[in-house]
Amino acid sequence: MTNTNEIIRDLGIRLIRAEIKARQPKDAKAVEDAIATRIRIDSVGSVYVVDTSGNRVHSKSFEQFMDEVSNDRPELFNGRPSNPGVSSSSSVKGNPFMKGSPGYNLSEGMKLYRTDPETAKELAFQAGMKL
Repeated sequence: MTNTNEIIRDLGIRLIRAEIKARQPKDAKAVEDAIATRIRIDSVGSVYVVDTSGNRVHSKSFEQFMDEVSNDRPELFNGRPSNPGVSSSSSVKGNPFMKGSPGYNLSEGMKLYRTDPETAKELAFQAGMKL
């Protein structure tokens, strides 16, 4: 039987992998290995960035961190996706379900849900919503 902590950790890992996949990696495992020491998953499954000492960096989202990685380590990626952070079939940048973020747009979130329900559910969960 799977406990709640395992489910939450699994959700966080899925969010990380979805973000990596959206950025067109040459080798997803290599990207995971490159970022492993700088990211964590909290008790509700949200992914956050830590500094080299392991302290949470509140001023930088996981998506912003991945923007930096893709710019600083272009050899890990095949090209630039049109909208990092979400499915390329959507015109959304960032998390359309996260209130207060520049990408907040529930109409776009519902379009994403119709085209990529799995990603939409993960982003909604990260924003504290349930679809």
